[in-house]
Amino acid sequence: MTFKTLAALLSIVGLVQLASAALTRRVACPDGVNTATNAACCDLSSCNAEAHEALRLVFHDAISISNAAGNVGGADGSIMTFVSIETAFHPNIGLDEVVALEAPFVARHNITPGDFIHFAGLVGLTKCPDNPTKLHDRFIDAWLKISLFGNDQDTMINCSEVIPAPKSINVQATFPPPLSNKEVEQACADTPFPTLKSAPGPATSVPPVLRNQ
Repeated sequence: MTFKTLAALLSIVGLVQLASAALTRRVACPDGVNTATNAACCDLSSCNAEAHEALRLVFHDAISISNAAGNVGGADGSIMTFVSIETAFHPNIGLDEVVALEAPFVARHNITPGDFIHFAGLVGLTKCPDNPTKLHDRFIDAWLKISLFGNDQDTMINCSEVIPAPKSINVQATFPPPLSNKEVEQACADTPFPTLKSAPGPATSVPPVLRNQ
């Protein structure tokens, strides 16, 4: 009886392990590099139009602050809360689309629009190669200041530990071909622009960011 019970338990454990393996089986993403537990998640690791727009939304939500009115506005998510009003302003044209993508997550989870806008922007930034690595510390400082517009830092929780680290590049700074120091309009005599080499090759072209079909 004991051996039968042990055999039955081992069979159950084996079935559970097989089921667990099936549940955690990963699929290869079209980029040939990443994998995911569900093919639908592959697109979430792309530097696509949505990643660009999420970053744009961060600045447009935070920069609209009124010092004259007692620091009203800022990084408060108002562009999502009052989407029909604020996205109608000329500088915000087109942002209604990314707001429409992010709003369901805010509605479904216990999170404020301002928090999610900055979370999505940071995650999107980590998905795009060649993101700011030069002036890295200053970029962090600038982002921190923007995220605190209209907010009290002492009342906020730092959740940066859940943001993935952006990929870094280890290359020497150069001008894109065929540009050189000749094109630099020197503005500060005391701090001249550094002398950089020009990268070889044809003129740099920036391909359009295509929206998902």
